[in-house]
Amino acid sequence: MRQIQCFLNTRTDRTSRNVIKTSRLLNMTYCQTRCLKRQLDMMTQATQIVCGSRFYCSAPDNQPKKDTDKPPRNGRIFKIIIPRPELFLVAFGLFILFITWDLNRDAAISWEEFKTKYLLEGRVKKVFVRTYFDDLEVAFVQLHPLEQIVLPGEPDKVAVRMTKVGDFLGKLRDFEAEYNVPRGEQIPYQYEDARWLIFFQKLAVFAISLGLLGLYFWSKRSLMNLLPRATMFKNEQEFKDFLNKQREGMKEMNNTSKEASQKTRKPKIKRPEKISEFMDLFDGDQFSKAEDVLEGKFSFKDVAGLHEAKIEVQEFIDYIKTPEKFEEIGARTPKGALLLGPPGCGKTLLGKALAGECGVPFYYAAGSEFLKMIGGMGAAKVRKLFREAREDAPCIIFIDEVDAIGKKRASGTSDIGSGAETDADQTLNQLLAEMDGMKTTQGVIVIAATNRADTLDKALMRPGRFDRHITIDLPTMKERVELFELYLRKLKLSLPVSSLAPRLAQLTPRMSGADIANICNEAAIHAAREMKKHVHASDLNYACERVIAGQPKLSNPVSIPERKVIAYHEAGHVLVGWLLEHTDALLKVTVVPRTSATLGFAQYVPRDTRLYTKDQLFDFMVQLLGGRAAEDVMFNSVTS
Repeated sequence: MRQIQCFLNTRTDRTSRNVIKTSRLLNMTYCQTRCLKRQLDMMTQATQIVCGSRFYCSAPDNQPKKDTDKPPRNGRIFKIIIPRPELFLVAFGLFILFITWDLNRDAAISWEEFKTKYLLEGRVKKVFVRTYFDDLEVAFVQLHPLEQIVLPGEPDKVAVRMTKVGDFLGKLRDFEAEYNVPRGEQIPYQYEDARWLIFFQKLAVFAISLGLLGLYFWSKRSLMNLLPRATMFKNEQEFKDFLNKQREGMKEMNNTSKEASQKTRKPKIKRPEKISEFMDLFDGDQFSKAEDVLEGKFSFKDVAGLHEAKIEVQEFIDYIKTPEKFEEIGARTPKGALLLGPPGCGKTLLGKALAGECGVPFYYAAGSEFLKMIGGMGAAKVRKLFREAREDAPCIIFIDEVDAIGKKRASGTSDIGSGAETDADQTLNQLLAEMDGMKTTQGVIVIAATNRADTLDKALMRPGRFDRHITIDLPTMKERVELFELYLRKLKLSLPVSSLAPRLAQLTPRMSGADIANICNEAAIHAAREMKKHVHASDLNYACERVIAGQPKLSNPVSIPERKVIAYHEAGHVLVGWLLEHTDALLKVTVVPRTSATLGFAQYVPRDTRLYTKDQLFDFMVQLLGGRAAEDVMFNSVTS
């Protein structure tokens, strides 16, 4: 019996046959052999362990195994084909396909469609009649090669949906007789036997289904043959211990693979423990300081014009640096200043100059930074800003575009949500409390800029919060000269700056500092586009015209009759302006349409005045109506 046990421990795929052959030598009957094999199979079905080249079966003995031991030569190492349910599902699907095979799977059309689309247009070349099982016949119409219709399987044929082929051929002959088609030119037809084709198609599907099912059951049997044999263990407990070791080994392999994959992943963000840390995730980094952002020294010398605004802003620097000078006489240090004025006049630029000149910590933020998606986050950001500022006091806080958070609060009288505060109102209330509240401390000055002072809340603009309202108007003639001198020095000019700046300042009345900077930049771009080494006066004139009236519309020319009307219209403006006393001097007139000026364009040199008399206003109105009057005199009609 020990010989049988040793022999069965090294069993391979031929074990079943070897057991039967050995039974004759050991005087075992066939029934005893089958019983032994059945018990052995029942024991080996207890687990599923893949046998590799490092694991082999041998006779159980007390001698320890060596590393140099090798599996027996007559043993075979098989790769287990793990049975999957998908194979069975695929085989079942193919079997259903085999049962529900549709013979007439080609795209078919009706007789009326065939007659209208193919027969009347003379596109039919030949008719093929295929015979299938059960005397089923299908007609396929072959088209001319130059006018093929692509179909799956047969690109030059189309199937006609008819109950009987005889009816189809009869209708075809009736159609030819109706149109008097000669007998020699009638459409020919040919019969084909397609039963063998359907037979082989069914046979192929059946063979594939049968092969997949056989593969499924064979792989399952191969797995059963490759499982470790229960006879290699002395008792049942040793067999269970072996299974537990195998499970622990698989767990260690899984843990090792998880650790390796976690090393390549990004580190996770720790969950905050405090509410303030949670808010910091939404607030982002700390508020910016001037020394962290401004690369070079930026001072009031770099800001042209704004003489009165510079004086008032410099007073706040004195309040910060030498507060004792004002406290000795009982003066209270202003808590804030509000920079007001139209867009592009240099409010933000003045704040940057203040950051370079103050000599104390300078915090700045935009009003939109306090607008958060989550309710209450804007107020928390305001608290954070002032908390950091108090730690570095004395300091200055600059808020650009303060109208984003300082708009007038809701009245609370609406039917929906009466008395409820929105998130913007909470942010504004927090800003009011920080500027002038119970916990307000000295040493923090707030300077804000806006061009929408009409939308600000009255509580924000009262003394005690924004004590100073500094208005920054459009630059005057003198300030425009300074602005042009500042920006033209950065360009390579063909003429000296002193000769260009006064003339350009006269051509740009009521323009802001941003418009003047744009003119200088457009002139440099135009010179570079024209392959010039220096910026000429013509480039500056082109830039002025482009900023005032826009780009010329050269791709949309005006017709000759319209151009004539436009010319007389613009001539009327020029003539009336030349004859009147109080009108502005004419500089240029053109009939070329521009993006801002729809048709003609006349450029004047307006005077830098603020008060107008009655005679001046009447002269301006007469000049505006000069073009209409010229059209009425020359064409006896006026246009739009």
